[in-house]
Formats: sequence, C-alpha cells, structure tokens
Amino acid sequence: MRAVIGIVACLAGTAAIAKEPRRNVDAFKTMDAFGRCVGRHQVDGMKLLATIPNSPEEHKQALRISTSDCLSGGSLQFRPGLLRGAVAQALLQNAPAALRRSKAVPAFDAPNPTQLAAAPEDQRAAVALVLFGECVASQNSTAVMALLQTPVESQAEKAAFAPLHKAMTRCSQVTFKVDRFQMRGFLAEGAYRLALKSVPSA
Repeated sequence: MRAVIGIVACLAGTAAIAKEPRRNVDAFKTMDAFGRCVGRHQVDGMKLLATIPNSPEEHKQALRISTSDCLSGGSLQFRPGLLRGAVAQALLQNAPAALRRSKAVPAFDAPNPTQLAAAPEDQRAAVALVLFGECVASQNSTAVMALLQTPVESQAEKAAFAPLHKAMTRCSQVTFKVDRFQMRGFLAEGAYRLALKSVPSA
C-alpha cells in the first residue's frame, strides 16, 4: 500500500501557485509563520487540532482562522493539514501553561478501525500519518523536539531528521511519501498529542 500525500499552498493576493508545490520554500515559511501566530492565540489553534484531519470540522475551523490578526491584510488559502503542524509546534513551545490546564480542548480521538475503514482515503492517510508522528515522538521525543527547534527548510532541519530514522522505521506501518515540511508537521502534532496525554487528570 502506498499513500501519496500531495501538498498545495497558495498565497492569496499573489498571481501564481508554485509549479512544484512540494518545494515551494517561501510558501512553507509563510505557513510556518502563520501557524506559529495562530498557535499563540491558543484556543483557535487547539480547536483546530481537536478536529479529525481532512474532516468537515477541520475545514470549518481552518476557514474561521484563514483571515485573522496573524495576517497584515487579506487572507491565506491553504490546505488545513499544512497548518496543523505549525500550530502544534507553537503550542508546544509557547503555551505549556495551556497544556497543563484542563483538557477543555483535547486532541482528536483516533477513529476505531471500523470508523477509519469507512472514512475517505485522504482522511485515512492523514489520520495514519498523525498517529505515526505520535508513535515517533513516543519513541524519541528528544530528537523530535530538537527538530522543532530548527528553522524550516534549513540545513539544520535536514540534519535533525537523521536521529529519527530508527524511530520512524519502527513506527512505519505503510509506505508513504510526504514532503519534509509536512513530515515535520506530523511529528509536531504527534508530540503535541503525546504532551496532552501526559497532563495529569484534574
């Protein structure tokens, strides 16, 4: 089984969509900065991560935050899945107090096998990759957090993936192909989910 995930990012107000979106570094950096800003608003970001990837609820929440104080003007058009990882990273790094509070806005519950089997293929793939990220974070949280400290699309980021190869191999259930930016996002959301699970019950 091969799950191929495509990435498309379009900046509203510009004339073009990248011909090779997987290597659209400027778009990735813009999404990263936008996601970090949304994450600082905490509640909006946590609500996004509480939705199941590629679900109608995710798209509704993404639409609510597609025009916000995090943009100097206009709006940003994007696939919600591109935003989730940057938001998770911001929450992990900038909102530890929010994670320690009661789980009023929890992470989404993973669908059971029957529910997942009935879901659209793109949703099954997205959920599987988020859970893959959680598995990798549980195997080597130190390396995941070190990766999240690196600038997006930098040589340091590329190097930070190397210590994760063993954990990624252990956690792989299927063969998949994703861009480095999106993989970083899955690892960030996985680490976020792991952090929420470690919060003591009130």
